[in-house]
Amino acid sequence: APARRKCLFLRYQSQDIRDRFANASQEIVRDAASLALEDIAQAVKSSLGKRRIHKGQDLRGSAYQYIPYKQEELCYEVLYRIGRGIARASGKQDLKLAIGKDVRIHSAYLQQALIDGLLSEGVNVVDIGATYTTTPMVSSVVYSYDDLDGAVQVTASHNDFSFNGVKFIWGKENMPEETITRVLHLAATDDLSPTGKKGLVETRDYKPLYKQ
Repeated sequence: APARRKCLFLRYQSQDIRDRFANASQEIVRDAASLALEDIAQAVKSSLGKRRIHKGQDLRGSAYQYIPYKQEELCYEVLYRIGRGIARASGKQDLKLAIGKDVRIHSAYLQQALIDGLLSEGVNVVDIGATYTTTPMVSSVVYSYDDLDGAVQVTASHNDFSFNGVKFIWGKENMPEETITRVLHLAATDDLSPTGKKGLVETRDYKPLYKQ
């Protein structure tokens, strides 16, 4: 009986600790979000200026902080702004893009940030990453659906699990490097106040078509 009471006490104590940790975590997230909203433009400017995340025809950067001295370069706000930058760089009023992601633990989170940014600019999104998609699948999806203007993949290819990135298909080709530079410039410098626009998102299971 004493051992059972001790186990029950530890269980309840553990639950109390989890509850307190959850509440504290929510406060930390709110504080971090507030700071991010103030500082993110400068962070993107820094990444662009030092070419830390712009690697040729795609973006790469740390997304999971497991090295104490290495700061995350890709987070929700950065991907959100990149989504809005893509929309503004296109100049199209009825842009429609497919969005995929790889199997990294932070890819779904970053994909959602990208989608949120695109939707806020009135871009219509086809989510082909409801289950995880490979880069060749995303690269070929624009040839299978005539209603797409391009595709974006959240992936860091062969880099280790602490990294993530973004690959762009513009039309049916890789996005030119100068266009990516413009996307990042707009993400860092444009006034990203609410536009009143709202794009639509749909999900398509592209895998059966890809296997054909």
